[in-house]
Amino acid sequence: MTSAPAPIRTIVPVALTEVFAHLSPDFTAETGYSFVVETMLNPEVPAAIAAGSAYDIAFTNPHHAEEVFAAGHGDAASHTALARAPLGFAARGDGDTQVARDLPSLRACLQNAGRIGYTETGTSGKSLARLLELLAFDQPLRTELVGLAGGGPMRALRDGDVDLAALPMTNIARQSGVMPVAICPLDLGVEIDLSGFLSLTPRPGAQAFLKWLADHRQEPNWAAFGVERFTLP
Repeated sequence: MTSAPAPIRTIVPVALTEVFAHLSPDFTAETGYSFVVETMLNPEVPAAIAAGSAYDIAFTNPHHAEEVFAAGHGDAASHTALARAPLGFAARGDGDTQVARDLPSLRACLQNAGRIGYTETGTSGKSLARLLELLAFDQPLRTELVGLAGGGPMRALRDGDVDLAALPMTNIARQSGVMPVAICPLDLGVEIDLSGFLSLTPRPGAQAFLKWLADHRQEPNWAAFGVERFTLP
């Protein structure tokens, strides 16, 4: 009897939790490799790895991946671009609604949005701050910004504690009971880029998983989460 292969130790940022939960079972079914997952915010990845978090494959923003490589804790040659996620704003509901997609409509949407939950120490929180600077409101913003921990904006939205949740579209698309009401165009520079890389001593299966995620045959699955591909500099 053949024993099951050792699970792939995987660091998954909150921004990719839904994507990972959707895609990883297909890889497991195809290959037999399972996963042990550690979840954290993108900016937490370099420090976690430096502190000794054991991993075979990790996902985060490219600039945080570069921090890992600079510290000698990851395989820079394996660095692979995966997805460029727009910053989006979700509201409760399942119906069709007009989605704000340009600066004037984004400004109108956010000016009187009530309470907006965002991830205070996450990459998307920094993207929200940049967006508000770009919008250059000519009147005082009458919206309350509510900084929350990772995963908090969507929970707060579902619980009715905020009116909108500012998140990468990877955390909004395919979610039941919520709908996007605003999606920032990628040319604004507030997108959330996501990439993957291997450890210096990855277990079998990790490299295959990274290549599988980047394969063009996965394009429809990535597109279902509202993202586009991109290339690393």
